[in-house]
Amino acid sequence: MTDDFDGQTRSGLTPVDIGADAGNFNGIDLTPPSITYTPLGNTSLTTNRTISVTITDVSGVATGGLAPRIYYRKNAGAYFSQAATLTSGTVNNGVWSVTINNADMGGVVTTDVINYYVVAQDILGNIAANPSIGFAATNVNTITTPPTTPNTYAIVTAFSGTIPVGTGQTYTSLTNPGGIFEAINAGSLTGNVTIDITSDLAGETGTHALNQWAEDGAGGYTMLIRPSGAPRAITGTNTGTLIKIN
Repeated sequence: MTDDFDGQTRSGLTPVDIGADAGNFNGIDLTPPSITYTPLGNTSLTTNRTISVTITDVSGVATGGLAPRIYYRKNAGAYFSQAATLTSGTVNNGVWSVTINNADMGGVVTTDVINYYVVAQDILGNIAANPSIGFAATNVNTITTPPTTPNTYAIVTAFSGTIPVGTGQTYTSLTNPGGIFEAINAGSLTGNVTIDITSDLAGETGTHALNQWAEDGAGGYTMLIRPSGAPRAITGTNTGTLIKIN
């Protein structure tokens, strides 16, 4: 049917209306923007971190002084924030860049824990956050209650080069608590790693597997585990596999 009951042409409407009485009718937008992004993992780097955030909204994301923002804090301290920049797309469906500025927090060092979340509102004032549980705000600049569980990452130890493991070394085992596997699982590789076994390793418990490690920098790093100085024996007791590589 090309026109409605009172003769109005449907093709001239935006969008084309199939109702009995056609028109350019707009609903009321009661839904806040949708905010999606890939959370950051742990890192050994102390430089600023940037996230690409996709934000969509029917009526359009607010800009200017009410543009989306990222909020962040160090070690459960006070929150700081930076405004986002639209890098591609539109205010209805676009990719925004947000940066965690470490200088705001006085810099970061190994063992620091960073919490963060992203907020956005549309031109009608509907506001949302990611993560969202527990969140409440008047606008993107006035947060009354941060999310109960914000996203989190830690500044971790960097590993690269040759690491001796054995009697008298910093790491005296592969798989035991406090051993090199546990340390690498909690850290990040910044280059290829060689683990030199400098003595026989007796009493391995198999407590910690070697998991897929985190990487900073170029990535694609390798790990070589080898005896150093002489052939070495690695022995111990475990109900399953003694040396596990996940």
